[in-house]
Amino acid sequence: VDERKSISELFEALIAEPARRVVSPPTRALVVLDALDECKTEHRSRLVESLARWGHHSTCNWLGFVLSSRPEDYIPPRLAGFEPTKLEAGSEHNLADVRTFLTRELGPLVVERDLVNAVEQMTRRSEGLFVFLKLVLANLRQTSSDRKLSLSDLENGDLLLPSSLSDVYVTYFERLKTALGDEELYKAMLDVIVAVREPLTIVQLGNLLGLSRAQLIQSVQKAQNLLHVGQDETVTLLHK
Repeated sequence: VDERKSISELFEALIAEPARRVVSPPTRALVVLDALDECKTEHRSRLVESLARWGHHSTCNWLGFVLSSRPEDYIPPRLAGFEPTKLEAGSEHNLADVRTFLTRELGPLVVERDLVNAVEQMTRRSEGLFVFLKLVLANLRQTSSDRKLSLSDLENGDLLLPSSLSDVYVTYFERLKTALGDEELYKAMLDVIVAVREPLTIVQLGNLLGLSRAQLIQSVQKAQNLLHVGQDETVTLLHK
């Protein structure tokens, strides 16, 4: 992609023009644009304008867009005509989805007599955030034994059922610090990963920290809920 092109030009070249060449397919297609609010201010404004023009003037009725964003002030005025839906994590509709999801996912993990109470407790702690549920369920599957867990197991095991999303990440950071075995090394590693303009490879990061490739890979593997190693062996923080 030519980085010198504007957002409007890229939208036209990559989406609008190819779409106009397509004969209407038998099924409707959707393009999902997630986290619109994380774009640079000038880019997101132009992208929203391009989407608004597309929505008002396009004849490609088979192609639609699904956008997600925090409810920032700059978005509603431009897209108000499309009747955007505001999703509230704490709404009863969303919490009902959370309970349905947890009933299915906790069924194989929790004894039947405690399932309803376990679902309610996790629903309350999640505050409607599915990312919390995903992380806690992954932890439950990793740490649970052959037997099913009781409500007492969940209530008394802080590592199994954190009280909030923040507690989940605190646990993951503590695991990374333990894996490295040195608090200064732990801080240095995070400082480098957060500060670099482009992700470093395992070898580059190891050279900076004085660790061998094998040592660094072993530490990263113990913190795979925080750190990701790509196919090119670059190390990045997971954004969830």
